[in-house]
Amino acid sequence: MNELQIAIDLLQLLINNYKDGDTLVIESELKNFCLNKYNTKPSTEEISNSIELINSNANSKIITEGWHQSGGFLGMLSTAKESKYSSAH
Repeated sequence: MNELQIAIDLLQLLINNYKDGDTLVIESELKNFCLNKYNTKPSTEEISNSIELINSNANSKIITEGWHQSGGFLGMLSTAKESKYSSAH
């Protein structure tokens, strides 16, 4: 997938998810968004490269990557994790 397209879509989702100064996008949310829009899912590596593209063009770390415990309430008991992307503070 085109890293610029992924970067634009990630920024759009971060804007759409903005609440009270915080914003968060989970990897599966971004992948599903791209699947619906382009009929393909980006890899984790392509997403990371897109984040690097955004941060390098801004000359600042504006998006950070981390881990999100998945599985809802039972997720607290689970070891299942997926990548998350949030705006840097």
